[in-house]
Amino acid sequence: MSATTPTEPERARFVAMLLDAGARWDLRDDLLRSTALGWACRWGRVGMVYLLISRGDPVNEPETEAWATPLAWTIKMRRAEIEETLRRRGAER
Repeated sequence: MSATTPTEPERARFVAMLLDAGARWDLRDDLLRSTALGWACRWGRVGMVYLLISRGDPVNEPETEAWATPLAWTIKMRRAEIEETLRRRGAER
């Protein structure tokens, strides 16, 4: 049996199922001090970014360290498409 890597749409569907079941997007992990949106931005998961934002996940996280915001991750990891999306939705440093 071989494992397959999920496609971007499969990842987005999985996240949608989690959100529909009550998963919280506002929790921050201890490793990178990031929310689900921060992780999606860091790893370039465009579909997940769009989904989280469409479900109401805020693009600005003023309560976190500046280096761990979704926008900071997109800049650090050079995710231009995601950075543009966040800025269009009002993300600021």
